[in-house]
Amino acid sequence: RDGAWTIVHGWQGLSRHRFPQLGQRWMGYCDIPDLTLFPMRYPTLRTVDFRAGVEVSLFHLGLWVLSWPVRWRWLASFERLAAPLLAAKRWLRWLGTDAGGMFVTLRGQGVDDQPLRIDWHLIAGRGHGPFIPTLAAVILARRLALGQETRRGAMPCLGLVSLDEIMAEVGDLDIRAVQS
Repeated sequence: RDGAWTIVHGWQGLSRHRFPQLGQRWMGYCDIPDLTLFPMRYPTLRTVDFRAGVEVSLFHLGLWVLSWPVRWRWLASFERLAAPLLAAKRWLRWLGTDAGGMFVTLRGQGVDDQPLRIDWHLIAGRGHGPFIPTLAAVILARRLALGQETRRGAMPCLGLVSLDEIMAEVGDLDIRAVQS
């Protein structure tokens, strides 16, 4: 935040966010590799904030409540609660839909030396959200098979595939990217 590394805790930082086509959702911090990768790739970037949420407020607020004992180190994790929580979620699935979203807010300095903020949303309907993490791998595997990709080895895929390629890959899925 503001050019300095800050420790945050998963599912905390409780806030509300309005998604295009989805409405208001509770959000909380999540840990993903992009938090490290984005500042390396974009050295003038000042703030990277990734959050996640679940549609049903009861479920999200429950995760928020469960995050506190982990933060206070009363529990190492609530992993052992995963099976009963998933069973409860399945039993109460009628409370929500199969639509999900994600947003990324980037704040930094633009190429014109002016402050820059980019808000990006990914909206997935009809249960198609779980396909999202596989998209870059599918595109890169296809390129490798066709001899169009020469890089080898494990590496972040940041910058290896374009948003246009990803969106072309999801043409038959209910997944949309919205930038504002």
